[in-house]
Amino acid sequence: MNAPDHTVLNRLVAARHLIESSGQLSTDLSSPFVIAQRLLLAHDAAELVFFGVLAHAGVTPKGSDGQAIKDPPFMRVALEAITLVRNHPAWNRGSQESLFADLTETRKQFKHFGRLPDANSHAHLFDETIQILDTLCELVVGQSLLSIDHASLISSIAIKSFFQSARDAINTGEYQLALEQTARGLSQAFWELNSPSHIVAGEASSEDALLLSGRGIDPASFLTMQRFLPRVGTADGDPIWNLREYGHSENWTEENARFCLETAIAAVVRLQSSPAYRSPLRFHDVFDDVITIVVPEPRVLWANGSPLSLDVPEREIKVFEVGDIIAGEATGRIRLPSSESTSEPVEADLNWAEWIELRYAKTSREGLPTIHEFSHHILWFKKDQVQISYQPNRLQMLLSLQAGTAID
Repeated sequence: MNAPDHTVLNRLVAARHLIESSGQLSTDLSSPFVIAQRLLLAHDAAELVFFGVLAHAGVTPKGSDGQAIKDPPFMRVALEAITLVRNHPAWNRGSQESLFADLTETRKQFKHFGRLPDANSHAHLFDETIQILDTLCELVVGQSLLSIDHASLISSIAIKSFFQSARDAINTGEYQLALEQTARGLSQAFWELNSPSHIVAGEASSEDALLLSGRGIDPASFLTMQRFLPRVGTADGDPIWNLREYGHSENWTEENARFCLETAIAAVVRLQSSPAYRSPLRFHDVFDDVITIVVPEPRVLWANGSPLSLDVPEREIKVFEVGDIIAGEATGRIRLPSSESTSEPVEADLNWAEWIELRYAKTSREGLPTIHEFSHHILWFKKDQVQISYQPNRLQMLLSLQAGTAID
């Protein structure tokens, strides 16, 4: 049995949500208004299901002339849909046709003439209709109507797998794990789908929420979900919880886990069908700053720059000469950082700075300090002793290939 395409699933998902929005169960003691409302929803849901299963089966209602009927009436599509399963051994042959005829007439009487349904004879019509639709979907599409949700619309197997793991974790009461799996699914989606490349799962940003609102994603729900989730940079990375913000056990509840999962699923469904974002590239995504030494004995300081350090210069290095080129990410600074001050040196425009701080530096010059593979080394140059330009960042590779010495 072929999997339904997205146009079929769209209709079935919409039908299921109509059913879920119907509210409380109706009995013969229910208000006729409650019964009427539920029957209107049942009729709309049935019409969506009938057109969905017929589309899945490749069947189009036709007139006596053999031509497709442009706008077939409800009972015509109902009969066509029932015909698909009439001889199936699992189909309970009964009075489905008269049930749908009764549903149609009751709807007509209320919608067009304002006549309320009789509670005694129509209280159970909604439930009987849904039961038939549920079985019809299972036999034709291969999945019961009530088991279909938004996640069925997601085309990526990897993303669906993460979300299914999150749903399983919710069902077993592992709400922290559910939030982590939801974040992994989102991270995978941001990698695969048409979303701004800088968005990170679990990293709350009003700007990101605003950008995504242009794709029909509710910004308030998205931003709230991001705060509940751990930060996950890549789908296979470890989740990072910020304990003293939102990453604590009081937020790991069933209600929050379900909210995040449903919000994530809705966001992914929107993203996968949206056009690619036009997103401006950041300068250092495509360019390197280039420092060219212009004095014989430049003053250059070096720092380890590891996560545990204060990025304070450890020593002066005397390895550069006039004409040497060093590439990396440059920031202008008014002064050098000091171990006596915990504040970051004030940033300044590169044209007016006294010092140039260069991170992720690469150079062909030998004699640089021994490098630890996990650290991010920083060089400082006197602004008046260098010339600053920029080039496409493939220069990093060229410099490394030419001389084999790199700081990174």
